[in-house]
Amino acid sequence: MKTRKIVALLLAAILVLSCTAALADTEKEIQFSGHTFGETLADFAKSSRIGWISFQDGRQPLVTRRIADPFFNWFTWMVYNQDSPVSYCINVQPDNSQEVAGHQASTNLKFYFPTAEDAAAYDLSKAIFYAGTYEFYDGDAASNFEDLKKKLTSVYGEPTAESSNPDDLWGEMHYSSNYSEQDIQNNLEEARKNYDPLNMVLWQSSANGAQIVLVYYAQDNGNWSSARLHYLDPKADEIIEGLYGSAGPVANDSVDGL
Repeated sequence: MKTRKIVALLLAAILVLSCTAALADTEKEIQFSGHTFGETLADFAKSSRIGWISFQDGRQPLVTRRIADPFFNWFTWMVYNQDSPVSYCINVQPDNSQEVAGHQASTNLKFYFPTAEDAAAYDLSKAIFYAGTYEFYDGDAASNFEDLKKKLTSVYGEPTAESSNPDDLWGEMHYSSNYSEQDIQNNLEEARKNYDPLNMVLWQSSANGAQIVLVYYAQDNGNWSSARLHYLDPKADEIIEGLYGSAGPVANDSVDGL
């Protein structure tokens, strides 16, 4: 009996250690395609050719969770109490596509104005880089997701978190008091139907606090699907929400570009 108890305790310890390892942050610094989070758009333009620049439609702040989490995007209007008086999220699209880890991808970078004065003046030279997204358009999205997950793991180690429920990655979403629990549940059910399946994998850097979020989801009964890779600097969220007003708690083995 004593031997069995010892074996059971050892197995439990191994399981705990395995879970701890799977949830460990990567020690590597996370950056996006050679660009440093916090650099200005003026600095970015010195080293990269810009195809176009646009200002984000809508006036709710694009905190990093909203960029990566399809559910948060779906629920934005139920999270924020009112529109912001200024819209200052800037989309920058380079003038060519890019190969990332053996897959063709379009690239989008997001910048924010660091002060209300810069936003009012639309002073693009001072805009700050805080998020970059690759959207993959070659091959099958589900296969791309699995291939990218494998390659990212080879670079950054086991993910910090992985789930089909975004709340497992970012915590429970907080909704405006203007909506009833029934309204929230009805919209949650719609979102689940709209993004089915939804798979998300997150790597968090202990070196600079940045995140990588790999996302796959299908829509229209599986007739359309998408694989996206987001590089995020969550430190920007506090600045963005401070200006807008808080929304509440916040087939190639190449790994080039990851």
